[in-house]
Amino acid sequence: MRFEQLTFDAVQALLRSTIIPVAGRKKFDFLPDTIWDHAKASGCDIVARQIENWEIHDFDENDFLRLITEKYTFDAGTRVIFISDECFPDKAAFVFTLSDYLTFVAYFEEQFNRAFFQPSDYILIFPDERKLVMIHHEGYLICISVGAFNRLTLKDLPCPFCDARHDWIVQFKYGECWQHEYVLQDELKWGANETGDSSARIVLVEGIAEQDCPHCGAEEVYARIFVDDNKIVAVSLVKNFISFVVLEGDYMGDYIIINK
Repeated sequence: MRFEQLTFDAVQALLRSTIIPVAGRKKFDFLPDTIWDHAKASGCDIVARQIENWEIHDFDENDFLRLITEKYTFDAGTRVIFISDECFPDKAAFVFTLSDYLTFVAYFEEQFNRAFFQPSDYILIFPDERKLVMIHHEGYLICISVGAFNRLTLKDLPCPFCDARHDWIVQFKYGECWQHEYVLQDELKWGANETGDSSARIVLVEGIAEQDCPHCGAEEVYARIFVDDNKIVAVSLVKNFISFVVLEGDYMGDYIIINK
């Protein structure tokens, strides 16, 4: 039995659309430290712990399965995108379902002539569940899930790369971040899981488009969202993310207060 493979480029695009919106904003590679940095910048929920007895590494494929399903519950039919050191020469990940896990382990060991679970880096992406699990070669289990954000629907705006006009959905983190749906001129909600300052008068917020441009294929389209007295008053789509300047503590990563 052979298993489907996805190129690293395809996997990166999938990560951007499901779990880590800023994947690709700067230099990106499939190493745990890089993914951690991008996940943190995306506002993802990250939980990490040290794996007991890692230095002995008396583990097998059953221990591996126990670790990757420790925090999240998955169905047998869950699709998994798997990256290990062996994937780097071809720059392609393997794809399998959890029900085929042991079959994949046998295939892997035959293909690469080595035991499946080594003291190495492993990245497992569960795109349909919007979750990611990593095992770090220094003995850490890292679990990442998509962070809470809001969505802004924009009608008939030009792509900053090709000027083709169409509709966009932009993710952003300001106000109560709870998958709220907004359009221009909507007033922001505040309450639980807040990012930002409800008393600020004028704020510039960074956003990122969920989709690539359907005309030119541009993969990274960013948004500059202007908030005036908690109302979304204007948006422009741009080629580059905002390089915020730190000013007296007002910089919070996703926004900057222009006028308090």
